Amino acid sequence: MRHFTKLILLLALSFWGASVRAQGFDGGVFLGMTTSQVDGDGLQGFDLPGLNAGFYAKRAVGKKSTARLELAFVQKGSRIPPSDSSNFYKLRLNYIQIPLVYEYRWKDLSFEIGLGADIFVNKKEEDLSGPRDSPLGYYRVSMVGLFGVSYYFTDNWILNLRTTNSITNISDGRNGAVSQAASYFGPYGQRNDVLSFALIYEFNN
Repeated sequence: MRHFTKLILLLALSFWGASVRAQGFDGGVFLGMTTSQVDGDGLQGFDLPGLNAGFYAKRAVGKKSTARLELAFVQKGSRIPPSDSSNFYKLRLNYIQIPLVYEYRWKDLSFEIGLGADIFVNKKEEDLSGPRDSPLGYYRVSMVGLFGVSYYFTDNWILNLRTTNSITNISDGRNGAVSQAASYFGPYGQRNDVLSFALIYEFNN
């Protein structure tokens, strides 16, 4: 699995580098934030903010549509909301995300749908006692699907709103970090649910 992860990263970087040099390709960079939850961990609510940053290459596949390959660093996870002062728990999951996105342009708006891979980098877990390391293991690679909409307020500057959800499980089974009630998750397992907001600058050839 480690070699597969390296291969995905190598292919993505090679594609992006070749694409931005080739005629007919556009590229861009983006920076934004996420708010997320882990479906299946016993908590509810998009209560954990995080970072969303990366770059992409895209090419027209029709008069109003493009295909885009992205490479991004995305922070996900969950926490007990700050309003609950009697308890504390936070799980930060860091990923390299590589989605392939289809985009359809309509006037100053574009609508997107995509499929990609999340490559697990590391985690940071805390509770009332401080840093902790639960026995829950996270899969090196998981699959995600995404939907989004963008607003082009100039030819180069874009605002993007997106929801990204796990298609496959992100963990191997049991979580005792939150409460005794969060035991076995069954066949559905744990999955990331993420809302992201980003400001994009696009380099147009």
